[in-house]
Amino acid sequence: MKTKQMIAAVAVLFAAGSVMAANDAKIDQSGVQATKTRAQVRAEVEQAYAQGQLAAQQNTEFVEYPNLAAAKARNEATLAAKPAAPAAAGGN
Repeated sequence: MKTKQMIAAVAVLFAAGSVMAANDAKIDQSGVQATKTRAQVRAEVEQAYAQGQLAAQQNTEFVEYPNLAAAKARNEATLAAKPAAPAAAGGN
């Protein structure tokens, strides 16, 4: 029974994916006219940062190394303080 359900689920997923892939609607951008180059925009942004008009971006994606080292040391100390887990009985 589970095999039939799995095959049905996969078939539904493939069908839904092909329907989404068939949608090739495109946005007409032929009437869009750029007024500034990318370099001009970047220069304006850098100038705004320098003048304090934009808040400095804080990169929250990466962990700072001192915090990482402290967390690692704390975790190692916690693991060392815990007694060893008993081995599972019955060993499969």
